[in-house]
Amino acid sequence: MAVIFGTKENPDKQLITAHHLGKLPQETLDKILGSGQSIGGDDVRVHRLGSTGWYNSLVRLQQYLDHGNYYPFNPSAAMHVLDDADKVIKWPGPTVNATSNMVRNADATHNMFLKEVGLYRFAHLFKYPELREVSASKLRTSYPIFARETLALLEHVYRIALEIEDQTTVDFILECFEKHRDGVVKQPEFLNTLRTSVKRDPLGLVLLEHYITSASLAEADQLLAQIPRVVKQEREPTPVVLKAEEKPGEYLAKVVDAVYNGRLVVAVHDGYGTLLGPGYGYTRNRDFKFVRSELLLIDHSRPASGRHNSIVLNSRGERGDILSTLIKQVPLGLGATAEVNAGISNRSATLDREMRTYPGSARARSRSPTRL
Repeated sequence: MAVIFGTKENPDKQLITAHHLGKLPQETLDKILGSGQSIGGDDVRVHRLGSTGWYNSLVRLQQYLDHGNYYPFNPSAAMHVLDDADKVIKWPGPTVNATSNMVRNADATHNMFLKEVGLYRFAHLFKYPELREVSASKLRTSYPIFARETLALLEHVYRIALEIEDQTTVDFILECFEKHRDGVVKQPEFLNTLRTSVKRDPLGLVLLEHYITSASLAEADQLLAQIPRVVKQEREPTPVVLKAEEKPGEYLAKVVDAVYNGRLVVAVHDGYGTLLGPGYGYTRNRDFKFVRSELLLIDHSRPASGRHNSIVLNSRGERGDILSTLIKQVPLGLGATAEVNAGISNRSATLDREMRTYPGSARARSRSPTRL
């Protein structure tokens, strides 16, 4: 039996002969034949996969079965990197240390690397450990690695290497992350990878730790003040929109830090507490107001008025002393709840009989620091 496969434009472009298929582990062959359809009689049979998302990996598999290597090594292709002036330089190879002015791979070289990552995943999913080990070795030794490549390793290889206890590859990925950390966290895809990973598996904690370490955490208390927002009861709330000149990554690290340390909280009720004056001076009042789903930042710089209270900072830079039961911590999923992501939810409000909170599913009160 032979296998034919191809692209959407040419679904019968490539052929893997019966001779080469005979070199595969039976489990690998069974998985390949698990899709598509067999045609022909008993004497001559062909299994047609047609257009497949594994096209590039199957081509490399075909080459590997034929002569023990594959593109871009046999047949070979030059790899190129760009310097800090965006000048294309031929990569001198793994035996030569990258110079400081080599900053990233050319797109064609990066795409070669991504296809190698795809081959590693293919070999794992199709139960071909021999090919997976060859691919892992090439990932570690045969490509220039910069920030984009490190992120691809983290996203697509790290979990597999961890699962199969390939400690050599795990250590290599973490070394790359340490080396290129600042560049990795600036990649557009990094934040999405962080958010989707942080609750799923150990990768999330690895990303989170390095993200916090690489980002500037100075002036974290001013985080929420950087988010433009106006609270008006007479109009429907609008989503928070960042200005074009603002850089989300510069202050999102502070959000991550606040979440990780339990400082970022969300109000579960409309209500108010005591607005604190300069130096956190206490004067009984009702001037610190907040609404349900409003994001607040816990201030640990000094104790609250009582063990059931917390001092919080709002997006306007105001500090207030409020009842702790009126807030809850945003989880490590970075606030992935409809209420938090939707921003602030306003509604027509009437005070309860003690004029402390608005009606809701539960009736809790904020406590003034001087109340007996």
